[in-house]
Amino acid sequence: MSRVTDDVKYQTLLECNYLYPEEVLDDIKDVSTALPHLQLYVDYYLYPNNDKKKLVYLGGTVPVTYEGATYNIPVCVWIHETHPKNPPRCFVCPSPSMIINAKSSNVDANGRVLLHCLNNWKIGWSNLSIVLEEMIAAFQRETPLFATYPVRTPPLHSQAKHLPAELVVQPNPVSSYGSWPHTGSSSVQKMSTAQHGASISSVPQHASNSKH
Repeated sequence: MSRVTDDVKYQTLLECNYLYPEEVLDDIKDVSTALPHLQLYVDYYLYPNNDKKKLVYLGGTVPVTYEGATYNIPVCVWIHETHPKNPPRCFVCPSPSMIINAKSSNVDANGRVLLHCLNNWKIGWSNLSIVLEEMIAAFQRETPLFATYPVRTPPLHSQAKHLPAELVVQPNPVSSYGSWPHTGSSSVQKMSTAQHGASISSVPQHASNSKH
């Protein structure tokens, strides 16, 4: 993963064989103005068939207001080399202390973001700004991630007594800007380590233990 600074953005797009570098730069500029915490990076995108291609992506956080509090949701927006003819691929990027909301209708188990505007991409109308706007709106209706932290002391709840103390996960309290919505559960849901269809090196993996 390498940060792409303003002075080399155009050259980087050329090196990655982007067909419409001017249009890509204009689209990125509009997003960066509205969402300054998203920065441009270059890395290898790993496809499901294990092919990889050097592409640029917007990585960072987007602000989301959920249940009266504001959270920074980590996301990754991979830009196709034929952009703006084809839609980007978007992912939430949970850290090891986060889990994907299994009930989310906008994020699948691998963290891929599912949006109407991505499924109905229209050349000449669709752009990255529209994608990020719809993404934020979707996350405000339904959080894509939950935060958890391990409890090392013996659990007090009777339903958790049979669990080893180090495997019990408690909700992370929502108290300040930048924290995460809590799970509302004291047990850990098993999730296999998943490649997010994204950077080989830059997207955090996540895993937790199953209920016993």
